Amino acid sequence: MATASEPAATDHRLVEIDALRGLIMVLMALDHTRDFIMGFEPSPTDLATTTPALFATRWVTHICAPGFILLAGVSAFLLGQKRSAASLSSFLALRGAFLVVLEVTVVTFAWIPDPSRSLILLQVIWAIGWSMILLAGLIHLPRPAMAAVALGLLGMVAWADIQGFGIPAVPPSVAVFLLLGGETVPTGDQSALLVSYAVLPWAAVMALGYLLGPVFTRGEGARGRLLVRLGLGMIAAFLLLRATGVGDPVPWVAQDTATRTVMALLNAEKYPPSPVYLLMTLGPTLLLLAAFARIRTFAIARVLVPLGRAPLFFYVLHLYALRALGLALAAIVWGPGQLGPPPLHSTPEWGLGATWAIWIAALAVLFWPTRWFARLKARSRGAWTSYL
Repeated sequence: MATASEPAATDHRLVEIDALRGLIMVLMALDHTRDFIMGFEPSPTDLATTTPALFATRWVTHICAPGFILLAGVSAFLLGQKRSAASLSSFLALRGAFLVVLEVTVVTFAWIPDPSRSLILLQVIWAIGWSMILLAGLIHLPRPAMAAVALGLLGMVAWADIQGFGIPAVPPSVAVFLLLGGETVPTGDQSALLVSYAVLPWAAVMALGYLLGPVFTRGEGARGRLLVRLGLGMIAAFLLLRATGVGDPVPWVAQDTATRTVMALLNAEKYPPSPVYLLMTLGPTLLLLAAFARIRTFAIARVLVPLGRAPLFFYVLHLYALRALGLALAAIVWGPGQLGPPPLHSTPEWGLGATWAIWIAALAVLFWPTRWFARLKARSRGAWTSYL
């Protein structure tokens, strides 16, 4: 694998994309460490119970899903510069199907190690998979038509979420899968699907990433300037919408302190992603892309690039490592009889300090196998590595 100071000669990767994807992996691991070590209570976004440190720990991770999915769209466009439309479409459809299956099997079991599989989680890998499948068809549209579809989908989701209902004549369960998410859909007397990520809004974000792709065929200077202008414009639009109280289902209100007022301002809705949420996260994403193009020779980029070149490997590895650690610590705290299945106490319910410490330690350990796999991918000529 090439050093972080230049793209790999064999695939002409843009290092800033890999570095930002690596940063997203780091932040995602922080969020999941909080889940596995601290637990889900208190809610980090409930202003009545959260603390500034807990809120910030959650808020910085908001960039992960929109940033990663936008980059997936950009990468699909860049891949399409070396493939025919038919070849790209086939690859996107097959890899998307692979991710959907991975979510409902390997990934769900990491979160809920319950052999009965009474609850199946449909989370971010599910959304990425379906977004790729839909993008496989969208790439055949003219660019203006793709833009109209993507923006129309985001508008439809915002309308359904803010108004509190789905599309007329569409069953509520279908609306949950396609538009809203954030709900549990029963599939039997003792089984259900937890739909965290609805498909259509994230498919729209991936399509927007694909439409952004031509920016990355420009020279570094022109690309950076355009990304900065777009990023600052999105942040300005976020502030404008937030100030006017539109673009999110729960308008912010002033709190008893300045800190908590800022927290309220930044507490945009993710499930499904509101226009305010997407502007708040995608604006900084573009600014970070421009920044990483300039600092890619620094040590931080050398650490992030391997994580960004093997993100799915790191994703699965970190889930199982954190789940095993969380269960082991829970057994020490609560006793082995508390572990289920499904686990009754799947976390030790420690504080935020322990969460941060374990997150840093986990990154230090997981970096090495991830870097090994990234190098293996760079050397391999097998088609199977492109799916991982």
